[in-house]
Amino acid sequence: MLTPERLISFLSQNENPSIGFLFVDEAHKIAQDDTRSITTYIAIEKTLKKYPTTKLYFSSPNVSNPDILLKLFRKDEQNSFKTEETTVAQNLFFSDLSERKFSYFYGNEFLPISTKIPESARTVNGFFVTYGRDSNLVYCNSVRRTIAYATQFANTISIDDATRTNNKLKKASKIIGDYIHPDYYLASIIKKGVAYHFGNMPQLIRNLIEDLYKNGDIKYIFCTSTLLEGVNMPTQNLFILDNKKHRSELKSIDFWNLAGRAGRMSRELQGNVFCIKHNECDWKGSAFFKSKKVELIPTVYDRINKNLKRIENQIKNNEIKTGTEEEKRILRYIANIICIDILEPKSGYQSPIIEELIKRNKIQILELAKSKNSNIEVPFSLLDSNESIDISIQNTVYKQLLELHADKKQITLSGNVDYENCLRILERFYHLYNWEKTNIKELNNVNSLKYYAFIMNQWINGVSLNQIISDSIKYKESNQSFIRLPSGANEIFSSKKKEHVNILIGEIIRDIEKVIRFHFEKYFNHYFLVLKHILGEDNAGDNWAVLLEYGTRNRIVIALQNLGLSRYTANIVYDKCRAALIVENGKLKGFEKSLILSMLRQNSLEYDEVYELL
Repeated sequence: MLTPERLISFLSQNENPSIGFLFVDEAHKIAQDDTRSITTYIAIEKTLKKYPTTKLYFSSPNVSNPDILLKLFRKDEQNSFKTEETTVAQNLFFSDLSERKFSYFYGNEFLPISTKIPESARTVNGFFVTYGRDSNLVYCNSVRRTIAYATQFANTISIDDATRTNNKLKKASKIIGDYIHPDYYLASIIKKGVAYHFGNMPQLIRNLIEDLYKNGDIKYIFCTSTLLEGVNMPTQNLFILDNKKHRSELKSIDFWNLAGRAGRMSRELQGNVFCIKHNECDWKGSAFFKSKKVELIPTVYDRINKNLKRIENQIKNNEIKTGTEEEKRILRYIANIICIDILEPKSGYQSPIIEELIKRNKIQILELAKSKNSNIEVPFSLLDSNESIDISIQNTVYKQLLELHADKKQITLSGNVDYENCLRILERFYHLYNWEKTNIKELNNVNSLKYYAFIMNQWINGVSLNQIISDSIKYKESNQSFIRLPSGANEIFSSKKKEHVNILIGEIIRDIEKVIRFHFEKYFNHYFLVLKHILGEDNAGDNWAVLLEYGTRNRIVIALQNLGLSRYTANIVYDKCRAALIVENGKLKGFEKSLILSMLRQNSLEYDEVYELL
């Protein structure tokens, strides 16, 4: 199972096995208004280009024109199927807390219900207690609100006898405290059968929460739009606290995808969806209720249809003046793809975008892209594997490394991973890849590189997340650094204030996932591919992108992660159970599972993981 970014990286490595079948879940994301939709398109297109006989399967909820997905990739549009059947029914209610009014969605409209919301349920937390049962998901539109609502709700409820004696929740609390930090809010509220869940949360903790929820130990999960990302958590009740996804109104497909989580097949015939109008959300402008069937327009098609002139300006002048920042990023991305795809050697292959522009007789933009990039020296194979990096930047990097190599300067990355070397490399990349001008805010501030070098060094050297957090807390406090509060105010950091500690934890987890393992990994992988082309694979040195991905330099720990273990457990197995590992010439050839289990503490996280996965 791969994200679009991981699939592109997988395709760039020729030693990986071929792909015979590609299953694309939540395929409607190829029509979302973000750059991720373009990356999804690229990942599928590159797979079909490299392995033309690959069988391609899409699945998506509430799409009225699934054939468009096949058309986009030049497949037979007759091989599409849609159904309106569902395994369970959903009851959709609109709940106005201030007016104490209920209405029920029927026949594309809300019908008033005579039953009033009781006085005890006029607050959001009171409503959860009154109408929540064994299984409740609460949708919030941001990580900050998700954590705030979860902790506020947990503070209003008492632990009943069943929850107080639930050893699974006690164990989960200890695991979270050991893995992240004892003061992490989640470690405390989970003992009350309440949790929160969002995308940047460590996968190990997300899996733990999902398992406890499915087994009925956790009663309430507060979550962000990760609920829309294919997470398999059906629920008896779904409470929707906001009609937005981040700052934008939920699209019809997103809303009905959310609503579809209500109702657990084999447990009940129907689920309940409560849209709650409260002080922080008035639900104005929610047009998605009446449009359950959605017609998809892939983002690539949509922008070529409506914004071709702006894309042309980007190719010609490297400039897009109007639109949101995300819209500008999408158009720059598509312009970059056109500039790269037009350079495709005459091999009989033509990308879907180029073919579409030719069909529309948009030859002028293609000629412009070709002439504008006539001086590109980068081999097409490198450009083709890195279409999210500006073509001119790729050319600059390639030429500079060629010149340095010709002058007999070292261009490989040092095998020494320490803070000074990490900082030196990041500063070099900052100038080489022109991060100052990038539209990625995490990269364009040169002053942030010292912080990222600190995290990066610890991450690659296998330091546990708990230790990284503890070291950061000590550093913040000893230097009297400021911490930014949700209100926007700055306060001097104090380890005695749980709010400060949790804000810092959130920042570290986000930066490891988003900056270290996503943005940095992309640029380090590109740099390695250039080195490999210039020097040959045997002389290119370590691919630091792999070290960033796995959070270790140890090849055995990487192999253990490839078997399904988390970074946390893989490190413990390597440190404590080395006698049970079969290693030949520095490579993991096998292991003795029973011996590993005998060396681990029973009922520990690592014991359970080894028992279930190996």
